[in-house]
Amino acid sequence: VGVPGFKRDLPLFATYLQGPSLPVPEAGSRVFPGSGTGLTDFTQGILERTGNPLDLAISGDGFFVVRTPEGRRYTRMGNLTLGRDGTLQTHHGYPIEGDGGVIRLTGGSVTVAGDGTVSVDGEEVGRIRVVTIDDVRALRKVGRGLFAPSRAVRERPATDATVMAGYLERSNVNPVREMVSMIAALRAYETHIKLIQGFGDITDRIIRAAERG
Repeated sequence: VGVPGFKRDLPLFATYLQGPSLPVPEAGSRVFPGSGTGLTDFTQGILERTGNPLDLAISGDGFFVVRTPEGRRYTRMGNLTLGRDGTLQTHHGYPIEGDGGVIRLTGGSVTVAGDGTVSVDGEEVGRIRVVTIDDVRALRKVGRGLFAPSRAVRERPATDATVMAGYLERSNVNPVREMVSMIAALRAYETHIKLIQGFGDITDRIIRAAERG
């Protein structure tokens, strides 16, 4: 709930006879199959103003591109920081990619425009890359707010997205909704347990009757 840019997962159930049972997504949500354990809801979370110039949120579809030791990753977690050498990086220390490579900031006042252009003391120093993925179903969560492609994907500039400086995208997990879902699942579980016990009692009576007769 408290992780910026976090995308909720929906459980995926399967039975031997009927196969997967997909949950019904809310109207307007962007739910896609995840890495085999469920569904990932890529619906945008609420944008909350923080006033921190290094807090960035993407309004619209798109991801920041991140460099990690394991390769290129994608994120919507925008609580960025500066490394010791001035590198603009994620909260966990991974550099954010710009159009010309990593972005290093030295100086005073930092501003970020809606197209991702970064300026220091009024001088442009780079532009943050924001991309869309041709098929987000290929993305899987790898921790620390990052998504990794499970197969080859095609990037393209996110022309319909806007970078909001001084904002963070909150998690799209609604705790009230999740609690209601948990209660509903618990009640369904209890109902099925009672049904199983009832069938067991009927089977016992049939066996005893057969033994007597």
